[in-house]
Amino acid sequence: MKLVSRGRTGRLANITLLREDGSGDPYVHPAESRHPYLRLPVAYWLNDDEKWCSTLPLPAKAMLLIGLSLRPGFVLPVEKAPDWYGVSADSAQRGFAELERRGALERHRVKKKAPLAPLGFTTDSRFTLLADFARPMGDGHG
Repeated sequence: MKLVSRGRTGRLANITLLREDGSGDPYVHPAESRHPYLRLPVAYWLNDDEKWCSTLPLPAKAMLLIGLSLRPGFVLPVEKAPDWYGVSADSAQRGFAELERRGALERHRVKKKAPLAPLGFTTDSRFTLLADFARPMGDGHG
């Protein structure tokens, strides 16, 4: 699959990582190559109480991955999820609700002036990942 190359240096095996795209090119860490990347916390795989990787339903996994790619306090109207991320609005809503239920996501509703709206304002939901998935406000990784 061109993910590693194997050779010998004397009697010792020499294993070299290759790019994950299967091109056969040498592996370069994304931070060194300036390509965007996503950090998935180790806790996703290791949480003893309820392993996130094996217990989160697919909509929650999708919204967790999307949330990890955004800064804390992100705005993602569920009706925009299909166009922006290829996730149905219903799946986005279910995913957010499950992450909230499990204490991994917090939603703050913020009123926004909208003179043409019936009440004169609309409400935006701002989301922040919590617990094992929280990251500092200024963290601009990937």
